[in-house]
Amino acid sequence: MKITFKNLLLISTLILTVACTTSTSQEVEVVEPQKFKQVLENNPHTLLLDLRTPEEFQESHLPNAVNIDFEADDFESQLKSAVDTTSTVFIYCRTGNKSGQTNTMLQNMKIDTIIELGNGFESWEAQFGN
Repeated sequence: MKITFKNLLLISTLILTVACTTSTSQEVEVVEPQKFKQVLENNPHTLLLDLRTPEEFQESHLPNAVNIDFEADDFESQLKSAVDTTSTVFIYCRTGNKSGQTNTMLQNMKIDTIIELGNGFESWEAQFGN
């Protein structure tokens, strides 16, 4: 087969189409406190990350949460270590901003399922208290 510009263009277009339409199995769910609690209770051995400062964490946190301070210089390194073999991660911060930013990092680490507490720990406290 003679490779012409037209054939090369056709092959390139086909490759780009397949690459752009191939979906990944990654899923990010931002859920309200009641659903977060329910899904967490149904998956008790799943990694739960609290992205707030150590002081905020010490004041109050969800049971079994692991604290990784988003503001720490080695945050990304700590995050990679924590999720190394995990395919599902639950995350929360104070208001939802930092956990939203962390979603992208987790997706880049090929985490299959990320469940984020919508509006952060403040929404949890508003619904359930400390």
